[in-house]
Amino acid sequence: MTVSKAHRGMTRVASLKCLHCETKLKIRTSRVVVPTLAQVNLQCENLECGATYGAAFEITHGISAGVSPREGVDLRMVPPRRPIPANDDIGHQVVACAPEVAPLAANDDGRYSEAV
Repeated sequence: MTVSKAHRGMTRVASLKCLHCETKLKIRTSRVVVPTLAQVNLQCENLECGATYGAAFEITHGISAGVSPREGVDLRMVPPRRPIPANDDIGHQVVACAPEVAPLAANDDGRYSEAV
């Protein structure tokens, strides 16, 4: 699945591509099973390919609560991810090293972390 900006405005639209020819898939039919789950039938827009697929779209969790929650819909709420600071954004850290050992690089990635 890819996420792309719509032609007008800044709305992002999720689109799926055909597994065979990688042309955009179009939703032909959909059916809501429960408020958090919809089943869809997808069709490749490439007429020469003509592949069709079945898929399900599920809302798994909430990130922010709405102002008018729907009765009977109980979603697990997850806070938005916070950016993780890079090693050099944490603050100045002093690393005690022997003179012959290079200090750890700011992007410490394990055994390849010597300063280059």
